[in-house]
Amino acid sequence: PHLLASFNMIDVNAPLELMELGLDKPMATAAYRFGVDTFNKFLYVGGWANGINDRRAVDILIKAYTEEFSANEKTLLVLKINTAYSPVPVMQTISQLNLKPPSERGKMSLIEKPMSEQDLAGLYRVANTFVMPTKAEAFCLPVLESIWSTTNTLLASWASPM
Repeated sequence: PHLLASFNMIDVNAPLELMELGLDKPMATAAYRFGVDTFNKFLYVGGWANGINDRRAVDILIKAYTEEFSANEKTLLVLKINTAYSPVPVMQTISQLNLKPPSERGKMSLIEKPMSEQDLAGLYRVANTFVMPTKAEAFCLPVLESIWSTTNTLLASWASPM
């Protein structure tokens, strides 16, 4: 409200509208199903536009996860990737990471399709830990959505000004 009032005071000649956070309280109670309810689920939600050169460091997250967890551990890394800005297919980028074979590493699930707000909210709710490894973020809505959904949230110290 303060920022909107400030712009109005200096006669900004553009339509201004106050936008609430992208969080809808009723949506925070939805749940998504993976069929592996006993697994410890790590979740990343965001983009990955520039592959291994991307500031979001998803490649580092995947490498760390696959090095730490083996196939016989009850863990799942869920990557909800927004592909709108990805010039390279995500699976092609993952194949360049030189990971252990699937039979030796922790399980991963890749979601590239758009999701409804309700499904996305449910995805946060079913995760045990939300992970944001980004090297730089000005503002990180997925972190707020994760906290709002009462999901444990793990982020790099430079991830956003939270």
